Amino acid sequence: MPETLTGLAKTGDGLPREPEKYTMSGHRGKITKIALHPFYNLCASASEDATIKLWDYDQGENERTMKGHAGMINYLTFHNNGKVLASCASDMAIKLWNLETYTV
Repeated sequence: MPETLTGLAKTGDGLPREPEKYTMSGHRGKITKIALHPFYNLCASASEDATIKLWDYDQGENERTMKGHAGMINYLTFHNNGKVLASCASDMAIKLWNLETYTV
């Protein structure tokens, strides 16, 4: 196993971990940001492919894909009330997504 100068493995911190429950895939580009919903078992992932995907992380399923940016999405976050998702991208746009209608 490769080691660093301190004797710890390069991957991980040496603590035991459970194996991953699901591997969620679907983006065509690298993931740039992940945000967790404040109330539900939902997370959002942003990608270089200019899409946002909403995931049910208990089931490991893609709930919805949202498209609206013309460039790589750099950041996203849920509002504290959980009804709005904000995103910004390299297309110089900031979008507020209504999570009840999934529209901008």
